Amino acid sequence: MRALRSRRNSLACISYLPPEILATIFEHVVERKSSMGVCRHPPCLTVTHVCTHWRRLALEYPSLWATIDQDSARWMGIMLERSKKVALVVTCNASIVGRDCFEQIFSQLPRIKVLRLWSYQSDVDLILDSLSSQPAPLLQIFTFTIIGEPVPQKFLSDAIFQGQAPLLRSLELTSCSFSWTCVFSGLRTLYVQGIHNPSACTLPELLQALRCMPDLERLTLSRLSMISGESRVLFDRVPLTQLKSIVLWATIQTAVALFAHLALPDNAMIALNLKKVQGHQSFSDLFSAIGKGPGKFGPVFRSLCAHLTYNWSVVQFSRSMEMECKSLSPSRWNPCDDDVRLSIQFHWDWDAYIRIPPSIIFDICGMVTEGSTIHSLCVSSVDNLQEHFWRTGSAALPALAEIHVNSSIMGLLAALRVEGVQIADVAYPSLRVLDLQDIDFQENEPDDLHKVVGIRDELYPSLSKLRIVDCRGIMADQVELFKDVTDVDWDGIEAVAEESEYDSESYYSSCHCPVCGD
Repeated sequence: MRALRSRRNSLACISYLPPEILATIFEHVVERKSSMGVCRHPPCLTVTHVCTHWRRLALEYPSLWATIDQDSARWMGIMLERSKKVALVVTCNASIVGRDCFEQIFSQLPRIKVLRLWSYQSDVDLILDSLSSQPAPLLQIFTFTIIGEPVPQKFLSDAIFQGQAPLLRSLELTSCSFSWTCVFSGLRTLYVQGIHNPSACTLPELLQALRCMPDLERLTLSRLSMISGESRVLFDRVPLTQLKSIVLWATIQTAVALFAHLALPDNAMIALNLKKVQGHQSFSDLFSAIGKGPGKFGPVFRSLCAHLTYNWSVVQFSRSMEMECKSLSPSRWNPCDDDVRLSIQFHWDWDAYIRIPPSIIFDICGMVTEGSTIHSLCVSSVDNLQEHFWRTGSAALPALAEIHVNSSIMGLLAALRVEGVQIADVAYPSLRVLDLQDIDFQENEPDDLHKVVGIRDELYPSLSKLRIVDCRGIMADQVELFKDVTDVDWDGIEAVAEESEYDSESYYSSCHCPVCGD
């Protein structure tokens, strides 16, 4: 009895909560369970089976029953009845929920505010017809993904939602194109992915659509194949005055053609994933098309971060000095990161047997910003970066104060040596911080680093901090020697260096194209 009384008392305090507070808690539980995707039945049903009080309260709040997904299919009638006239949020694969459920969902089109659909190719025509059967006056977010191998492109026609979706603000389409209709004029977000058929999207058609979206804030065109139309036809630049970010995955040729016809705000964030890049001229054409040059981008960039691999690289420009080499990887650009304003991932054009040296990142930097504004350089590489790379960086970035490295440091040590060098020729004269991350020190490299730091301290004092994190091949006694000449931040990890896969010659000194393989 004592245990029962205690349990009853513990529940009593919950019962004292105002109904509005309990309803808010229930809504949070429903949203969390739905987002996790682990429920075999609607989460709101669980709430109704706890006690009579909770059941009565749940039934009095129709918003608890307004989120419908595939797990709700068996209870579709109950969900629609108990949600009453509340706007619905629907997420499901229309091809597997069953025809009855499918028809029930689309019968409620006028009261749906969020609609996320997936469909197999075989059901696309039926779904598009259903989407055109009624207006969608409450619809704010619409996502439609076609699953399966690419087939002749499907279109959202002018009849979609009977041309009536005045509140629609976000449109996401995968493997589905669209023809322009006034139903999209109020969009804030447009995401189009996987248009593999070039004839399904021409440049004039895309520009016409964008011209009718004056309030567009976020634009994503991913894995886009597009033809530019008649090359002799000139189009005025489309003003996207409200645009906050643009993400484009395409060939460099498509990117140049598109940007040549867009007028972007100075502070718009740009993320590009470009294929078939052939070198310096490709980027010169790109920035000429964008209409921006050194110092003409809105923010003043303080950091340059690059990740270099055998056939692609990533370059990012940030307003902040805080960037990490290890966090940089393909597709990591976050449109919500207000500091990273420009991100470019580019792939070599193997078909043209193009091999681009890693120093291309400094050419890009010169096209984007005045080198004197860059104070932090973060570089990660799968291979050795030679002395020439670091010397080129010193010339391009005269005010550089911090170097963060996640690669072999052999070439960097060679560039930092000051023995027998005229003061005017000293690399990185303003260097204050050297940050080494996740590096395998080879043979005498700890001693070489100590010599470089010591001699620079005597002849050209500027380096004030050496940071060593997650590195192997360097021991405590060697770190102690550095403390005599500079401030050292070491994580205390002693580990044996892994054997290097490469010899002293850089990967970039040989071809490695698919034909030669040398």
